Amino acid sequence: MNERASQYKLPWLAISVALHAIVFALLYLFTPLREFVFPERQPGRPEAASVSRRQIMQVQEEIEEHIEMKMRQRLREMEEIKHVMHQVERTKDQAYQEMARGLSQDAVQVALEEMARSMQLQQQCISDQRTQANDLAVSIGEIDTYLQANSEFAPEEPKE
Repeated sequence: MNERASQYKLPWLAISVALHAIVFALLYLFTPLREFVFPERQPGRPEAASVSRRQIMQVQEEIEEHIEMKMRQRLREMEEIKHVMHQVERTKDQAYQEMARGLSQDAVQVALEEMARSMQLQQQCISDQRTQANDLAVSIGEIDTYLQANSEFAPEEPKE
């Protein structure tokens, strides 16, 4: 029976190996497994001996020139910003001064108008009081005339 069992296992073993090989081939082609198993060689930096001192100095000078150019550019930009800020500040001060002048002129005008209105009200009150005083005098005069006409109510003259 041993021979018979090995005859049945042989085809299944071949199928299993083939399927596993296909799965690993697909994993290798379509996943990052390929990079893990066979890493690509990265190009290395040139060796220090291949770069001359003159080339290093030239690169250093280029870097310094680039930095200096950027600094000058930034300084120009800062000067422009400073100039614009100065103009804004000057415009703001002018607007404030104009507003203050307008407010002070308006305040004087408003105060004069209030004073004129107050004087008109006072004059109206004085006029009303005069009218009331005249009415009162007329009433008192009428009462005196009535009292004199009816002598029993007439006021007594002071005796000396």
